[in-house]
Amino acid sequence: MIQTELIKEGEIVVTILSKKLYTVKELTQVLPLSYFSILEYLKKGRIKGIKIGRKYFVTEENLEKFIGGN
Repeated sequence: MIQTELIKEGEIVVTILSKKLYTVKELTQVLPLSYFSILEYLKKGRIKGIKIGRKYFVTEENLEKFIGGN
């Protein structure tokens, strides 16, 4: 089940199967990395994410694994 919520104008929270998904833009606010660095990490598999259309999404679980160094 896909659920979306409009939080602020222009921001949408995507939840799939009760898992919060972060966009690359949201990750720039959480991680000390630039937008383009995060894209490279996703493309190279350093951050595990999924690509839906032209956008990448990262689950909260995968974000925590990346931060924890696993």
